[in-house]
Amino acid sequence: MIDTGATRKYILYAIGEITLVVIGILIALQFNTRHQHNLNKQKIEKLFEEVLHDLDQDISDMTSQIERYKKKTSWSRKVLSNELDKSDYENQEYVHLITYNFEPIQFKTKAFDRLLHNIELIPDEYIYLVEQLQEAYHEEANAIGEVEKELREFMIMVYNEYRNSFDWYSNSESGHHSERINYHLTSPKYKNDVHRYQQIVRHLNAHFNGFYRDATISYNQIFKKLNLEIPFSRDVKNMHSLSTEKLMEYEGLYDDGSEKITIEINDEGLLRAFNRMVLFNENQDTFVSSGLDTLIFGRGSAGFVCELTEIYTDTIFNSIRIEE
Repeated sequence: MIDTGATRKYILYAIGEITLVVIGILIALQFNTRHQHNLNKQKIEKLFEEVLHDLDQDISDMTSQIERYKKKTSWSRKVLSNELDKSDYENQEYVHLITYNFEPIQFKTKAFDRLLHNIELIPDEYIYLVEQLQEAYHEEANAIGEVEKELREFMIMVYNEYRNSFDWYSNSESGHHSERINYHLTSPKYKNDVHRYQQIVRHLNAHFNGFYRDATISYNQIFKKLNLEIPFSRDVKNMHSLSTEKLMEYEGLYDDGSEKITIEINDEGLLRAFNRMVLFNENQDTFVSSGLDTLIFGRGSAGFVCELTEIYTDTIFNSIRIEE
């Protein structure tokens, strides 16, 4: 006859042994999972550091491009408003305003591409960093490429038209330079070409500003999230985190006599001007826009913000706050 007591003890012992084995396996799996998670995190953080280096270079390059095309926009305005004379065309930048050698921007995206290739390894806490990078390297960079293509095609058209229509374009004889300058000063056709060029460049600059804004935000986010012990780049605006209460001091409608400027806080909690340009705080009441304009807010005797000075290339605009 089977001893039921002994059998019960054996079964309980077996269950206990099996339970211990299962628990051991689960602990081992959890350890391995955590270990793999840490390895993945280290790999992703290393990729983010490489992205940070690329962002630094791209922001530096974009800064140069923004400044370059701001000057070209200013020169175009002077051509269209008949502010130039023959002496101004001693500056070769004016002579070749719409016929210079055009080189498209080469964005450094290798690290970002590798990051996307490992998207399944990216911890949830870093996903917002990837989304912000996509704003810069997908949305704005692609838009820049499209407008650059339009600009290049326009410049090739102008080059072929001038080369085939005007002997002076070869600049092979002593009188050609004077003929070219005279054409620039008197031809309605040339002004039409400059006007078209100005429109394309303004469109291009808008996306330059967008990339600069998104790349700057990405650099700041990655740098602070990874808590890196390396120096913050001198070529990138360090976004001082002002409270919403502080930013509200600058919100309002400003009028410079010819144009009204709206300053507001966007959904990301950043100060924005002209419905598009993000303002990065430099110090106290001084901001730099994503278009690299300097905006200085002035305060009255009571300490409240009451005016705005905008410095744009070679022009200064002074505005009075007319509405909070």
